[in-house]
Amino acid sequence: LSNSKMSYVWTELSGKYKGSLATTNPRILRIDEGQLLATEAYMFQCFVALEANTASNNSATVIVEVVKQDIIAKIAGGAERTAGTDQALTLDASGSSDPDELNSTWSYTWACINATSEAACTKSDGTTALVLAPNATLTLPGLTLAEGTYEFSVLVKKDDRNDTATTTIVVAGGSPPVVSIGDLSEAKYNPLANSYVSLDGSVSSVLGVKSTAWTQIDSTETGVFLPGSDFRPKAVVKLSALTAGKTYTFRLTGADRDGQTSYAQVELTVNERPSSGTLAVTPSNGYPFETDFTYLAESWVDADLPLTYKFVYVVGYAGDETPVADAQTSASFDCILPQGTEADNYTLTGTTYVYDTYSAYSTASDTVRVLPAKLNTEQLANVSEALSKEALETKDPEACMQVLGATHKSLSGGRRGSDGRRRLLESTSSALRTSMMRSLEATYALSDITQANVDSMLSTVDGIVNAPNDLSAATAVDSMVFVNKLLRKSVDEGIGISEVGTAYAGKSLSYLLYSAIFNGSDVVTAMGANNVSDALGHLSEAQLYGSYAGLGYTVSSGVIHMNSVREEAQYLSGATVGVPGGNAKFTFPSNISSSLKVPLSENVDARVATIDVDIYSSGFDWINSDVTQIEMTHSGAPLEVSGLAANDPVLITLNAIEELDTNFSGWVREGVCDHGLDNATLTFDCPLGPHNYTCDFGEDGGVDGTYFVEFTCPAIVPACLWWNDAEADWSGDGCEVANYTSTNVTCECSHLTDFVLGQNVSAARLLTSYTSAPTSLPSPAPTEVPTSGPSIMPTPVPSSVPTPLPTSKAQSRAPTQLPTTLSPTVLPTLIPTPLPTLGPWTEATASSSMVLDGFEDKDAFTEDHKTAFIKSLVASQSIVNSTKAVSDINVTNIASASRRRQLSASSTEVEVGFTITVTLEDYGFDPTAAGADMDAFGTSLIDSFSDALADAASDATFLTTFVSVASKKPFNLSVAAVTVNTAATTTALSSMSSSVSVATVSFSYTNTPTVVPTPEPTPEPTGVPTMLPTTSAPTPMPSFYPTPHVIGDDSGRVTTPYDPMDHCPAPAPRTCLTSLKQSDLWDQQTSTDARTCESGSTHVYSEDPISGTILQACTARAHGAMATSCADVRFHDLSVDYHNGADMLYFTTAHSIRRAWIHNTSQSDVDDLISGFQTVHVKGFNFGSSIEEVSYLTIKGQKCTSLVYYNSTDIACVIGDPDLLSAPINGYCVAVGTKAGAYHGNTSRVMAVARKATGYKKPIIYDVVVEDTGFMPNAIVSDGVGDRLYWSNSASKTIQSSTLNGSNLHEVVSGVPQVLGLALHSEGYLYFTEAAGGTVSRVVVASGGLGAGKAYGSVEVVIRGLAEPRGLAIDEAISMLFITEAGTGEILSVPIDSLGGAVAASAGSVATRLLQVMSKAQLAGIALLKTTTNVRKNAVDMAKRLIWTESNTDRVRRATVHGTRIADMASVPRHGSKKGTLQWPRAVVVDDEREVVYVAEYLGRVWEFSTRNKTHARLVVDNTGYAAALKIRSTLDKDRDSGFLRIH
Repeated sequence: LSNSKMSYVWTELSGKYKGSLATTNPRILRIDEGQLLATEAYMFQCFVALEANTASNNSATVIVEVVKQDIIAKIAGGAERTAGTDQALTLDASGSSDPDELNSTWSYTWACINATSEAACTKSDGTTALVLAPNATLTLPGLTLAEGTYEFSVLVKKDDRNDTATTTIVVAGGSPPVVSIGDLSEAKYNPLANSYVSLDGSVSSVLGVKSTAWTQIDSTETGVFLPGSDFRPKAVVKLSALTAGKTYTFRLTGADRDGQTSYAQVELTVNERPSSGTLAVTPSNGYPFETDFTYLAESWVDADLPLTYKFVYVVGYAGDETPVADAQTSASFDCILPQGTEADNYTLTGTTYVYDTYSAYSTASDTVRVLPAKLNTEQLANVSEALSKEALETKDPEACMQVLGATHKSLSGGRRGSDGRRRLLESTSSALRTSMMRSLEATYALSDITQANVDSMLSTVDGIVNAPNDLSAATAVDSMVFVNKLLRKSVDEGIGISEVGTAYAGKSLSYLLYSAIFNGSDVVTAMGANNVSDALGHLSEAQLYGSYAGLGYTVSSGVIHMNSVREEAQYLSGATVGVPGGNAKFTFPSNISSSLKVPLSENVDARVATIDVDIYSSGFDWINSDVTQIEMTHSGAPLEVSGLAANDPVLITLNAIEELDTNFSGWVREGVCDHGLDNATLTFDCPLGPHNYTCDFGEDGGVDGTYFVEFTCPAIVPACLWWNDAEADWSGDGCEVANYTSTNVTCECSHLTDFVLGQNVSAARLLTSYTSAPTSLPSPAPTEVPTSGPSIMPTPVPSSVPTPLPTSKAQSRAPTQLPTTLSPTVLPTLIPTPLPTLGPWTEATASSSMVLDGFEDKDAFTEDHKTAFIKSLVASQSIVNSTKAVSDINVTNIASASRRRQLSASSTEVEVGFTITVTLEDYGFDPTAAGADMDAFGTSLIDSFSDALADAASDATFLTTFVSVASKKPFNLSVAAVTVNTAATTTALSSMSSSVSVATVSFSYTNTPTVVPTPEPTPEPTGVPTMLPTTSAPTPMPSFYPTPHVIGDDSGRVTTPYDPMDHCPAPAPRTCLTSLKQSDLWDQQTSTDARTCESGSTHVYSEDPISGTILQACTARAHGAMATSCADVRFHDLSVDYHNGADMLYFTTAHSIRRAWIHNTSQSDVDDLISGFQTVHVKGFNFGSSIEEVSYLTIKGQKCTSLVYYNSTDIACVIGDPDLLSAPINGYCVAVGTKAGAYHGNTSRVMAVARKATGYKKPIIYDVVVEDTGFMPNAIVSDGVGDRLYWSNSASKTIQSSTLNGSNLHEVVSGVPQVLGLALHSEGYLYFTEAAGGTVSRVVVASGGLGAGKAYGSVEVVIRGLAEPRGLAIDEAISMLFITEAGTGEILSVPIDSLGGAVAASAGSVATRLLQVMSKAQLAGIALLKTTTNVRKNAVDMAKRLIWTESNTDRVRRATVHGTRIADMASVPRHGSKKGTLQWPRAVVVDDEREVVYVAEYLGRVWEFSTRNKTHARLVVDNTGYAAALKIRSTLDKDRDSGFLRIH
């Protein structure tokens, strides 16, 4: 054996082969696809020699002949699809392919048949023949074809090969949505378990897409689509639900917002498996290491050849499979097998997988008996090492893995176990496992990375590490590193991992978690933790390799449980991912899609794993959960998820190992401080030890100073912790406990990493209360109806609640014994308590009752029914925020059925009493505020109770239905009377010395024999405008409101108009945001003014994108915020509209779009035009069966002109008006009108459902949801002819649009994070720069022109490879695009005619550098002055000028469009001039008609300069930001080159 080393040399003898001959496994030469050329013959030779004696050698030769493959014809878009008569039709066969990629010419011959007449196609006039050019792609202009069905076919030829493809086009009238489906990558698909295919469709429409849906045509199989994907453009089909041998047709249907639909279809063929074969494994008995077993697969047939075979075995009859070799074309294979188990009579099951060329497979099995080897333990170890060595020396990795497999099946511990296997002594076992690991490493070096080989190697690792105590620390580390390396390699090689490999990997990692790695040094443990995390990450990536959005895969083995999912970024918001067994889960925040900075249509992978071992060996016994890892990746790279907003965190639910104490009432102790006992001390027996409290009789209130004490003991509570790598410790920063039960805890965290549950100690709390001396005694005898009287329970008043102490790092981990002596003002605490606390806001209480008729006996009105009815009724009238505020429900005054018979009474009344408790904070009242009038507020509160309850009682039809539903019995109710008594009970308002009368409201109902008819609807206003978008300015529409509610009637009771708008928050005045945070980027300096930097250092000023603050830095040492840098007065970009005499400037600030009317006065009128881009969803019922039935939707009295969504229960409108956005929008702010009537205000969903059940036809509103994606406008451009504004929104990474008056808002482009320049072309394109990506793109914003045939909003990147593009200008006369490069100081020109190819042009190939200034100048805006006075005929136009700004040199400069005659604009003041200085000029725009230039300074001014008059300079807009500029500039006068600005 010592002389068996062999060498293998591969050569190609014909000389035609130009590819690589390198191999991993020397015995096997694998040739990559595309290396062998069709029609050629190759001769390969393998020369084998003994390394010790090369004269002992031999060789073998094989000839490989490569034949041509058929070409494949394809027509893009699907097998059948819809097109519109008004739309251009594109027929694209350029995707036809040649698998051999021979260098010969393609040809295309098109034909068209009218499917109805079966005649050749004609144009829409019915007579002119349709002529189709012999091109790869054809485009038929709109109106070419009449409505009908057409079959287009293409004959594709290449050399002597040809193929045909056909598509059916159904032409419909108009411009329906454009629907297409991408080509399928395979000719056939396999109906295997856990196999899927993605159908990649697309739907677009100039009107916007309303819906998409996938369906099956002429097939009845169920469960075909991955749930939910059939309503997305990309659907995922579950192949195992399909039938082998069938061809399926799938249809994608799209609908636009006008309801017009169109579709496309694709055909999918399902493969059939190989069949008719068998497997025999011989001999039927044998021994490991001694017997050569032969697998022989015979008689297998399939139409798709060649067949390949994979051979595996299972110990026993079922379990995890182990391959004996990689898949091969030979139908037989010789190998050694491991011993079986005594429990299964030493039986092994051998199986073959037979694959066709499309990887469809069938299996066959046979059994053999493999008896224990007749070797003692030392012989077994020696034989294993010898055979492994021989296999490696002969370069046979498969034989080595067979030996290792046979060996590890014999390993367990030190004696013959219950399973009958021979076991080794512990010391021998440890040494042998180490030896096997070395052999496996050598085997890996010789093995090709295939799925079978990965499965086999992971099976071997599992066998090596399955006794963790027998592993040395070094072998455990080597095993962990090996698993990690193997999983990473399987990802890199693009093979993924099988279910078998996944199971072995999970078990191996579970065993290693119990090894010496996690009981050793901190260094070893840290390395092990990192390797476990990396290995699980690679395992997750391997599981998801080649997967589609919406799919997930799990692994559950030993102490590891993991779930890995893939989803498109746009669908992540609110999604939940949990591990198998439910030990942990996490829910994405609502804004996760935008937080990830990933294109919305791209896939994101997420994994959550629980590990039942402290992988960090932190040594803390207070950890009360598994370690839970959460990670997200995109294209294999980790995604950092951190800094999430506190109001939109990620929710993580962790299971507690030991139950948590949730008996909160058991933490409460009570005592009485009796005034007669001086210096009394109360001792409270708490779970964590006794606590003392000394009575303080200096407190006011109570009879003779006596008061009650309620003490809440400190207790053990859960804490949410995460692993901080930097500090190698668990931390609680950024994670809070949201809620918990006895078995699990939900955490709110701002980031993703590794989490556990720890524990903490809640704060002790003290509450004192007293009872005032009664003013009258209770009645000595019970009365029929409860009367007002003094409370017999103490009325709580807040005492001095102790302030929690700061939580230290040590305290956050383990409970600490608290001091046992307390005082009313100081109590130590570790963290704020999670229990409900008595806040600083006071409460008010009102008691009321109702008399209901129609109950046969008292039991008919059960506890659940009365609670549901009363609570829901009161809450539905918006008296309180929830049903939790309604309590103390009791039923009285009802006679039993027998008693009523005795009295001959028919009355079936029941009186229901209840109490309403509201927190004054809910009503915006602060009793501690200056000037707070508690009496006035109490009166107002009583009125609101009375009005709302009386309003509810006036709707008898509603009550009839509501009571019937609540009590599950039919009732006929009518209103007899409504009385309001404001002089009944009195209730003290907490912490106030005065009391306020609170109403007792009594309602009386009497039984009626028939159902009360529904009241006639109130006549609605007439002349209501339709909901169609308009370009007119929004106007207030009070006439849209329905008739105000009236409380009371002619009998003299209260009559009060009720206007819902009274409850809509009024617009708030806009204020400058000057309250700025200090930057924490460097030293957190406290100074807010500009400071003088040290000599030689550089001043840097930048904009903080989060706070909107101007930050100053001296190099990188001192950094502070400018106090006067108000975010609302920093100007980003500028546009002018001078069409039709408008003379209007539009400019963007950090938080709004403003406009200014340009006058000849020194200053212009300025107002906010748009201050946000918020979507308001109005939810309810009866919004009509179509949008045509909606007469109007108003928000705060203004009509919505920007509807973006509609159905009968949800209408969505986009708003941006500052008056609408300056205060919150609630249900009282909206009104909806339909043909059936109008509705203004809102109610609860419970009342809405009940009212709808009565047959109520008018609109009903029960909720308003406002979606805000942020608003930070940057670049802006106006279209005076088209009446549109376009701007970029950095907050939402979009380009948005509105009319020039701010109405009809909508989104044009999404997923563009840093758009700093916009320019319109009159032919329908909007060009824009994207600074971070270094690109210029264009989007279609108008039909016709250059964008003809492309859908509105269609985007294409036209220039790439720029450094930092910023400003844009267009000269349409010479078809030229001009770009400023901020980083390089260049101005580039690009011919527009050179743009628009299939691939974006590189800047180096299409751009010409016109001129260059110093890079530090920071080029910003650019504009074109079109004046052409005195230009001679046929002369070069030198009068046109480019005008641009340089922010850091305070210059506005100009040059010709050819880059010559560079000069400063004469009328613009510069730094150092006597007439003043521009401060960081940024935007520039030209008014050609008036021959003036407008320049916006970054810090809040707009200037007007003449292009002809050298002295004309007028300040047209001036805001407060100029003061900040002066402060900054004052530090730069001495050294002009020391300061520069970087703004985006």
